[in-house]
Amino acid sequence: MQKDEKTVSIIIKTHNSDKTLTDTLESVREFGEIIALDNHSTDDTVEILKEYRTKVIYSDKFELDNAFNQAIEEAKGNWILILEDDEIIPQNLILELENYISCPKKNKFCVSLNKKVFYLKRELRSLRIKNELKFFKKGYAKPFGNNIFKIKQSEGKICKLSKGFSKNVCILKYLQSDIKKSIADILDKNQNILKNTNNFSHSLVLKPMFEFIYFYFIKLAIFEGRRGFIFSKQKSIQKFILETMKYEKKIKDNL
Repeated sequence: MQKDEKTVSIIIKTHNSDKTLTDTLESVREFGEIIALDNHSTDDTVEILKEYRTKVIYSDKFELDNAFNQAIEEAKGNWILILEDDEIIPQNLILELENYISCPKKNKFCVSLNKKVFYLKRELRSLRIKNELKFFKKGYAKPFGNNIFKIKQSEGKICKLSKGFSKNVCILKYLQSDIKKSIADILDKNQNILKNTNNFSHSLVLKPMFEFIYFYFIKLAIFEGRRGFIFSKQKSIQKFILETMKYEKKIKDNL
């Protein structure tokens, strides 16, 4: 979209994504402006963003809605495209969005896109995400919890692009060594408290288990074979780490 560099602004949510971010940025380098909402990354994410002349807004994950509103307000483009830090926009979708901007359907200023999920370099077809609102004209959509957007103006309607799609490359964000280290640190810091089983949160067991059941059985990753099992297991481990961190914070607040 080089004809008018201010037509579209890209907003990307980033956090420790140096392994996938370059592919994401390469796929949207034709757009005029890129804004990143970074959750205080500790790897090379920020350095990669600077290489692509990306504007960085630092934000805590619990204040993401405010950061999105700030980014949308400061964006120079008339249209906004929301991306994760491991998503790739293929060339055919760029052309389709460019054509849509030049002649949008009546009162349809919000566009939902399909998303293909890739894991271990192959698509997980059972986990394909459809019709996610990711592209809209400035002022017609607003953030509604974490990375979800909803229609802002009542006269606005959603257009579904059946041919357009984006590709989400699911990379393991928590290596085994990092998981062991995180758990060891938490147990070391709260050794005396965690010895008391009465203080142990059931969410540390139940939520990871439900996470595995959700992806493996409900989302049908069971039909993806070994890759689906590994994917579901990784999701449950990530949920365990998240719940452990929440539990650690709760303990600290009660001390």
